[in-house]
Amino acid sequence: PARRPARWRAYAIAATLAVGGLAGWFVSRDQTPSVPRQIATVELESGAEAVGFMDEESDGTFDVTVGDELPAGVRLATGGGNGQPAGRLAIRMTGGESVRLDSRTRVRLASVSRLELLQGAVYVDSDPEIDSGTPLEIVTPLGVVRHLGTQYEVRLDAIASTVRVRVREGSVSVRNNGDSWAAQRGEELTLETDGSVSRGSVDPAAVEWVWIVAAAPALDIEGMPLDDFLRWIARETGWVLEYQDQELERSAAEVLLHGTVEGLRPDEAVGVVIEGSGLAHRLENGVLYLSRP
Repeated sequence: PARRPARWRAYAIAATLAVGGLAGWFVSRDQTPSVPRQIATVELESGAEAVGFMDEESDGTFDVTVGDELPAGVRLATGGGNGQPAGRLAIRMTGGESVRLDSRTRVRLASVSRLELLQGAVYVDSDPEIDSGTPLEIVTPLGVVRHLGTQYEVRLDAIASTVRVRVREGSVSVRNNGDSWAAQRGEELTLETDGSVSRGSVDPAAVEWVWIVAAAPALDIEGMPLDDFLRWIARETGWVLEYQDQELERSAAEVLLHGTVEGLRPDEAVGVVIEGSGLAHRLENGVLYLSRP
Protein backbone atom coordinates (compact mmCIF):
# COMPACT_ATOMS: atom_id res chain seq x y z
CA PRO A 1 0.00 0.00 0.00
CA ALA A 2 1.04 3.59 -0.54
CA ARG A 3 2.91 5.18 2.34
CA ARG A 4 1.01 7.96 4.01
CA PRO A 5 1.08 9.98 7.23
CA ALA A 6 -0.82 8.55 10.15
CA ARG A 7 -4.30 9.97 10.65
CA TRP A 8 -4.31 11.96 13.89
CA ARG A 9 -8.01 11.47 14.64
CA ALA A 10 -8.98 11.38 18.29
CA TYR A 11 -11.60 9.14 19.86
CA ALA A 12 -12.63 8.94 23.50
CA ILE A 13 -11.45 5.87 25.38
CA ALA A 14 -12.05 4.58 28.88
CA ALA A 15 -9.60 5.83 31.49
CA THR A 16 -9.35 2.36 32.96
CA LEU A 17 -8.19 0.72 29.73
CA ALA A 18 -5.28 -1.65 30.57
CA VAL A 19 -2.42 -2.25 28.14
CA GLY A 20 -2.20 -5.95 28.98
CA GLY A 21 -5.80 -6.55 27.97
CA LEU A 22 -5.50 -5.19 24.44
CA ALA A 23 -5.73 -7.72 21.67
CA GLY A 24 -3.72 -5.53 19.33
CA TRP A 25 -1.53 -2.53 19.93
CA PHE A 26 -1.68 1.20 20.35
CA VAL A 27 0.73 4.12 20.22
CA SER A 28 1.15 7.05 22.54
CA ARG A 29 3.50 9.96 23.06
CA ASP A 30 4.29 12.45 25.81
CA GLN A 31 5.00 15.65 23.91
CA THR A 32 4.88 16.04 20.16
CA PRO A 33 6.48 18.89 18.21
CA SER A 34 4.28 20.70 15.73
CA VAL A 35 6.24 19.09 12.87
CA PRO A 36 7.45 15.72 14.25
CA ARG A 37 10.28 13.95 12.49
CA GLN A 38 9.15 10.70 10.90
CA ILE A 39 11.59 7.95 11.89
CA ALA A 40 9.75 4.69 11.21
CA THR A 41 7.09 3.13 9.00
CA VAL A 42 4.57 0.44 9.94
CA GLU A 43 5.15 -2.73 7.91
CA LEU A 44 2.88 -5.18 9.71
CA GLU A 45 0.18 -5.15 12.35
CA SER A 46 -1.36 -8.42 13.42
CA GLY A 47 -4.33 -9.20 15.63
CA ALA A 48 -5.05 -5.53 16.19
CA GLU A 49 -8.34 -4.90 17.94
CA ALA A 50 -7.53 -1.52 19.48
CA VAL A 51 -5.17 0.93 17.83
CA GLY A 52 -4.63 4.45 18.90
CA PHE A 53 -2.78 7.52 19.93
CA MET A 54 -2.89 9.13 23.35
CA ASP A 55 -1.56 12.39 24.74
CA GLU A 56 -2.32 14.60 27.72
CA GLU A 57 -4.58 16.89 25.71
CA SER A 58 -6.72 14.56 23.61
CA ASP A 59 -6.69 11.37 25.69
CA GLY A 60 -7.89 9.67 22.52
CA THR A 61 -7.03 7.17 19.84
CA PHE A 62 -6.28 7.16 16.14
CA ASP A 63 -6.06 4.43 13.55
CA VAL A 64 -2.61 3.29 12.45
CA THR A 65 -2.24 0.93 9.50
CA VAL A 66 0.47 -0.58 7.33
CA GLY A 67 2.30 2.21 5.51
CA ASP A 68 1.78 4.86 8.20
CA GLU A 69 4.81 6.85 9.34
CA LEU A 70 5.69 7.24 13.02
CA PRO A 71 7.35 10.28 14.61
CA ALA A 72 10.18 10.46 17.13
CA GLY A 73 8.86 10.24 20.69
CA VAL A 74 5.95 7.94 19.82
CA ARG A 75 5.17 5.06 22.19
CA LEU A 76 4.11 1.66 20.90
CA ALA A 77 2.45 -1.15 22.81
CA THR A 78 1.20 -4.58 21.80
CA GLY A 79 -1.43 -6.51 23.71
CA GLY A 80 -2.41 -10.12 24.11
CA GLY A 81 -2.69 -12.71 26.83
CA ASN A 82 -5.56 -13.17 29.29
CA GLY A 83 -7.54 -14.93 26.61
CA GLN A 84 -6.83 -12.26 24.01
CA PRO A 85 -5.03 -13.01 20.70
CA ALA A 86 -1.41 -11.95 20.43
CA GLY A 87 -0.83 -8.48 19.04
CA ARG A 88 2.37 -8.00 17.07
CA LEU A 89 3.89 -5.12 15.16
CA ALA A 90 6.71 -4.71 12.65
CA ILE A 91 8.20 -1.33 11.75
CA ARG A 92 11.03 -0.19 9.48
CA MET A 93 13.35 2.48 10.88
CA THR A 94 14.53 5.12 8.42
CA GLY A 95 18.05 3.88 9.18
CA GLY A 96 17.08 0.57 7.55
CA GLU A 97 16.59 -1.72 10.56
CA SER A 98 13.53 -3.94 10.79
CA VAL A 99 12.12 -3.92 14.34
CA ARG A 100 9.44 -6.33 15.51
CA LEU A 101 7.46 -6.23 18.75
CA ASP A 102 6.24 -9.39 20.45
CA SER A 103 2.89 -9.49 22.23
CA ARG A 104 2.56 -7.48 25.49
CA THR A 105 5.49 -5.23 24.61
CA ARG A 106 5.94 -1.51 25.22
CA VAL A 107 8.60 0.67 23.61
CA ARG A 108 9.36 4.33 22.94
CA LEU A 109 10.95 5.45 19.67
CA ALA A 110 13.33 8.08 21.07
CA SER A 111 15.12 8.71 17.77
CA VAL A 112 16.11 6.99 14.54
CA SER A 113 19.03 5.38 16.38
CA ARG A 114 17.53 4.86 19.85
CA LEU A 115 14.65 2.67 21.02
CA GLU A 116 13.66 2.36 24.67
CA LEU A 117 12.33 -1.05 25.73
CA LEU A 118 9.89 -0.66 28.62
CA GLN A 119 8.42 -4.17 28.69
CA GLY A 120 8.33 -7.33 26.61
CA ALA A 121 10.56 -8.19 23.66
CA VAL A 122 11.84 -6.67 20.44
CA TYR A 123 13.65 -8.32 17.55
CA VAL A 124 16.03 -6.31 15.40
CA ASP A 125 17.15 -7.33 11.93
CA SER A 126 19.97 -5.12 10.72
CA ASP A 127 20.98 -6.30 7.27
CA PRO A 128 24.79 -5.93 7.03
CA GLU A 129 24.36 -4.88 3.39
CA ILE A 130 22.44 -1.79 4.52
CA ASP A 131 24.69 0.89 6.05
CA SER A 132 22.49 2.83 8.47
CA GLY A 133 25.34 5.08 9.62
CA THR A 134 24.59 4.96 13.34
CA PRO A 135 23.58 1.51 14.67
CA LEU A 136 20.26 1.31 16.49
CA GLU A 137 20.55 1.16 20.29
CA ILE A 138 18.04 -0.74 22.41
CA VAL A 139 17.94 0.94 25.82
CA THR A 140 16.75 -1.12 28.81
CA PRO A 141 16.83 -0.47 32.57
CA LEU A 142 19.74 -2.91 32.87
CA GLY A 143 21.89 -1.97 29.89
CA VAL A 144 22.17 -0.65 26.35
CA VAL A 145 22.38 -3.12 23.44
CA ARG A 146 24.16 -2.26 20.18
CA HIS A 147 24.75 -4.40 17.14
CA LEU A 148 26.97 -4.83 14.11
CA GLY A 149 25.08 -6.29 11.14
CA THR A 150 23.02 -8.79 13.06
CA GLN A 151 19.72 -10.32 14.11
CA TYR A 152 18.94 -10.40 17.80
CA GLU A 153 16.20 -10.34 20.42
CA VAL A 154 16.08 -8.26 23.60
CA ARG A 155 13.52 -9.33 26.22
CA LEU A 156 12.69 -7.45 29.43
CA ASP A 157 10.51 -9.19 32.00
CA ALA A 158 7.32 -7.63 33.37
CA ILE A 159 8.96 -6.28 36.55
CA ALA A 160 12.15 -5.07 34.82
CA SER A 161 14.36 -7.40 36.89
CA THR A 162 15.94 -9.36 34.03
CA VAL A 163 17.10 -8.55 30.51
CA ARG A 164 17.90 -11.37 28.09
CA VAL A 165 19.75 -10.79 24.83
CA ARG A 166 19.77 -13.57 22.23
CA VAL A 167 21.86 -13.35 19.05
CA ARG A 168 20.70 -15.15 15.96
CA GLU A 169 23.26 -13.75 13.54
CA GLY A 170 26.28 -11.44 13.80
CA SER A 171 27.23 -9.94 17.15
CA VAL A 172 26.04 -7.46 19.76
CA SER A 173 27.52 -5.58 22.68
CA VAL A 174 25.79 -4.73 25.95
CA ARG A 175 26.93 -1.82 28.14
CA ASN A 176 25.96 -0.97 31.70
CA ASN A 177 27.68 1.32 34.21
CA GLY A 178 31.04 1.19 32.45
CA ASP A 179 31.00 -2.58 31.96
CA SER A 180 30.47 -4.25 28.60
CA TRP A 181 29.81 -7.74 27.30
CA ALA A 182 29.74 -9.22 23.80
CA ALA A 183 27.64 -12.03 22.35
CA GLN A 184 27.95 -13.84 19.03
CA ARG A 185 25.62 -15.96 16.90
CA GLY A 186 23.97 -18.69 18.98
CA GLU A 187 24.76 -17.02 22.31
CA GLU A 188 22.58 -15.33 24.91
CA LEU A 189 23.31 -12.98 27.79
CA THR A 190 21.10 -12.58 30.86
CA LEU A 191 21.51 -9.47 33.01
CA GLU A 192 20.07 -9.28 36.52
CA THR A 193 19.35 -6.27 38.73
CA ASP A 194 22.11 -7.32 41.14
CA GLY A 195 24.66 -6.78 38.36
CA SER A 196 25.27 -10.45 37.62
CA VAL A 197 25.56 -11.62 34.02
CA SER A 198 25.21 -15.21 32.83
CA ARG A 199 25.81 -16.78 29.42
CA GLY A 200 23.97 -19.47 27.56
CA SER A 201 23.40 -20.83 24.07
CA VAL A 202 20.43 -20.77 21.72
CA ASP A 203 19.82 -22.49 18.38
CA PRO A 204 19.18 -19.88 15.64
CA ALA A 205 16.40 -22.16 14.31
CA ALA A 206 14.90 -23.03 17.72
CA VAL A 207 11.20 -22.79 18.52
CA GLU A 208 11.87 -19.69 20.64
CA TRP A 209 12.11 -17.68 17.42
CA VAL A 210 8.66 -18.66 16.13
CA TRP A 211 7.05 -15.36 17.17
CA ILE A 212 9.55 -13.51 14.98
CA VAL A 213 8.49 -15.49 11.94
CA ALA A 214 4.86 -14.70 12.73
CA ALA A 215 5.73 -10.98 12.86
CA ALA A 216 7.63 -10.95 9.55
CA PRO A 217 6.41 -8.27 7.10
CA ALA A 218 4.94 -9.52 3.83
CA LEU A 219 7.36 -10.01 0.95
CA ASP A 220 6.57 -9.04 -2.65
CA ILE A 221 7.92 -11.98 -4.67
CA GLU A 222 6.75 -10.85 -8.12
CA GLY A 223 9.77 -10.98 -10.42
CA MET A 224 12.11 -12.07 -7.59
CA PRO A 225 14.74 -14.76 -8.35
CA LEU A 226 14.01 -18.03 -6.56
CA ASP A 227 17.46 -18.00 -4.94
CA ASP A 228 16.81 -14.56 -3.44
CA PHE A 229 13.51 -15.78 -2.02
CA LEU A 230 15.12 -18.86 -0.48
CA ARG A 231 17.87 -16.79 1.12
CA TRP A 232 15.19 -14.49 2.56
CA ILE A 233 13.44 -17.56 3.96
CA ALA A 234 16.69 -18.76 5.51
CA ARG A 235 17.30 -15.37 7.11
CA GLU A 236 13.79 -15.20 8.54
CA THR A 237 13.74 -18.74 9.92
CA GLY A 238 17.37 -19.25 10.90
CA TRP A 239 17.58 -22.25 8.59
CA VAL A 240 20.73 -23.13 6.62
CA LEU A 241 20.13 -23.28 2.87
CA GLU A 242 21.84 -26.14 1.00
CA TYR A 243 21.50 -26.96 -2.71
CA GLN A 244 21.97 -30.41 -4.21
CA ASP A 245 24.78 -29.04 -6.37
CA GLN A 246 26.15 -25.79 -7.79
CA GLU A 247 24.29 -26.20 -11.06
CA LEU A 248 20.97 -26.22 -9.21
CA GLU A 249 22.02 -23.15 -7.25
CA ARG A 250 22.83 -21.32 -10.50
CA SER A 251 19.49 -22.38 -11.97
CA ALA A 252 17.62 -21.07 -8.89
CA ALA A 253 19.18 -17.66 -9.43
CA GLU A 254 17.70 -17.56 -12.94
CA VAL A 255 14.17 -18.69 -12.06
CA LEU A 256 11.85 -15.69 -11.61
CA LEU A 257 8.84 -15.99 -9.33
CA HIS A 258 5.32 -14.77 -10.06
CA GLY A 259 2.30 -14.45 -7.82
CA THR A 260 2.05 -13.63 -4.14
CA VAL A 261 2.66 -15.17 -0.72
CA GLU A 262 0.66 -12.52 1.10
CA GLY A 263 -1.02 -13.94 4.18
CA LEU A 264 1.56 -16.72 4.56
CA ARG A 265 4.33 -16.82 7.15
CA PRO A 266 7.83 -17.40 5.72
CA ASP A 267 7.87 -21.00 6.99
CA GLU A 268 4.49 -21.56 5.31
CA ALA A 269 5.38 -19.84 2.04
CA VAL A 270 8.52 -21.84 1.37
CA GLY A 271 6.73 -25.08 0.46
CA VAL A 272 4.23 -23.32 -1.79
CA VAL A 273 6.91 -21.48 -3.75
CA ILE A 274 9.33 -24.40 -4.08
CA GLU A 275 6.66 -26.81 -5.28
CA GLY A 276 5.46 -24.20 -7.76
CA SER A 277 9.02 -23.96 -9.08
CA GLY A 278 9.20 -27.68 -9.83
CA LEU A 279 11.84 -28.48 -7.20
CA ALA A 280 11.88 -30.78 -4.21
CA HIS A 281 12.87 -29.87 -0.66
CA ARG A 282 13.13 -31.23 2.84
CA LEU A 283 13.90 -29.70 6.22
CA GLU A 284 16.15 -31.58 8.62
CA ASN A 285 17.71 -30.24 11.81
CA GLY A 286 17.46 -26.63 10.69
CA VAL A 287 18.85 -27.29 7.19
CA LEU A 288 16.68 -26.65 4.12
CA TYR A 289 17.78 -29.02 1.35
CA LEU A 290 16.89 -28.17 -2.27
CA SER A 291 17.04 -30.85 -4.96
CA ARG A 292 15.62 -31.88 -8.27
CA PRO A 293 12.47 -34.00 -8.01
